[in-house]
Amino acid sequence: MADFKRGRKSQSQKKSSKSRARIKSQRIATKRDKVTHSTGFAFFEPAFVLNEPYQIGLFKFQPVIPILQTQGVADAFSNRSDYGKYAPFVLNLMAELTTCEDDWEDVVIDGERFNDLESEDRKNLVAKFSSDIILLLRISGLTNFTTPFDITGSTLKELSEKSESVELRVRSTQSLIDFMPGPNPNPRLPGDDDFQWIEENCSIMNRLNRDGRMNFIHDIYDTLNFPNMSVQLMSIWAGIESIVLSETPGTRKSIKSRCAMVLEDEVEKQKSRFKRIGELYDFRCEIIHGKKNFDLLSHIEDFDLSIETPKIKGANTKKLYESYQLLTELLLKVVARGEFWTREELRELQKDFPV
Repeated sequence: MADFKRGRKSQSQKKSSKSRARIKSQRIATKRDKVTHSTGFAFFEPAFVLNEPYQIGLFKFQPVIPILQTQGVADAFSNRSDYGKYAPFVLNLMAELTTCEDDWEDVVIDGERFNDLESEDRKNLVAKFSSDIILLLRISGLTNFTTPFDITGSTLKELSEKSESVELRVRSTQSLIDFMPGPNPNPRLPGDDDFQWIEENCSIMNRLNRDGRMNFIHDIYDTLNFPNMSVQLMSIWAGIESIVLSETPGTRKSIKSRCAMVLEDEVEKQKSRFKRIGELYDFRCEIIHGKKNFDLLSHIEDFDLSIETPKIKGANTKKLYESYQLLTELLLKVVARGEFWTREELRELQKDFPV
């Protein structure tokens, strides 16, 4: 009779209670899964692979173990053909950027609650914030990866536990089986301060997207893994010109003077920048107009491969990498400023350049 005293439960009651709790927990997990989104990061090489998770606002940037956590997932996708889009990256998937819509319930953007949006609009909004973080990661130094696809219905780490419930969306410009790291002269894995900077600037990046100019920059960075040096160089300079709004006639002069004025405060440094940017722009014109060849083979030959960490020795690749650095410096200035310069502001800067 003791088992039936007030406040006591029999063994069968305890088991039943645990079973109900487990079922409830599974239902909650399943509900969260349905609105969980993840972007896969395929790394070119493991040198800059993430070793620990970082929280970036409502997103978690976390490591994924290739093969161990990325294989045996063919049955996870609701559309079985999606596995064919996933499979080429199994060995290179080493990180993911993930979030769950349930955590966005109280978020208000432009006066509208996240939960009041249509399902597809919520999904698109999450994808935009994800892209903002990816771009901020790139301009902070992490460039040896692509983001070939997004999934909804799971994280990559839990994908093998799912059955015909996960949707996959290809990021077409990033879904490259053979790709190159971006032409970054100083690639590195961001540290704690960098991730804090990324979190602080996500809302700024999202706001910058709305005038269209930053959307173009997203497209530029997505093309920089394409294994064609002319395409890389052309994309970089398209990005530079979109920031400083070059004028015709006088395109070359407007680019040189505006970049120099934006990036430097001292007169001598402005003049030095002006000269070097002119040399970089001339190189861009020679390649794009077919006066000089710069293919993948010559790019590889520009590296000293006799040492453990290859160094750039060729002039062409140095100019490509300097051009990339110029674009990144300009973008960092835009983010710090919180807005792009207007054409009128840039014209005034050009007038103020020391002759």
